[in-house]
Amino acid sequence: MTQVEKAPIIVVETVIRGTMERVFRTLTSAEELAQWWDGDERYPNLSWAVDDRAGGEWLSRWRNLEGREVNLGGRILEFEPPRRMVWSWFFDEFPDAGESRVEYLLEEAGEGVRLQVTHTGFKSTREAAYEDYSKGWYDVLGRIQRHVEA
Repeated sequence: MTQVEKAPIIVVETVIRGTMERVFRTLTSAEELAQWWDGDERYPNLSWAVDDRAGGEWLSRWRNLEGREVNLGGRILEFEPPRRMVWSWFFDEFPDAGESRVEYLLEEAGEGVRLQVTHTGFKSTREAAYEDYSKGWYDVLGRIQRHVEA
């Protein structure tokens, strides 16, 4: 009998004051993504493009700490406005890692929206990426919340 290790899964969530449509648009509009999902002066966001439909592609370009341009992108695997979207995820800072999967799930929660992000598909070679994303998704949710609630 062989023991199978389960791949790490990241699940983070928050409640945002706003409508389902507003939060979903914040996740799918290239213009809005560029406003809130910006790096800082050390890791600036250069551009965003999103073909917001199942089968569409998304791509963001960044400048890393060494000054090199890097890509973060993938395909939109499932698109169910305003409740759910699933992206494949590839970041060329971790080229040997391949693609992982990010699911955004929205549901009404009182006077706001519960946004849950689930990131799966990490390979054993992705330990550094997994640790980075574990911290990063909390920051991302905070940025979304501040953007929508402003």
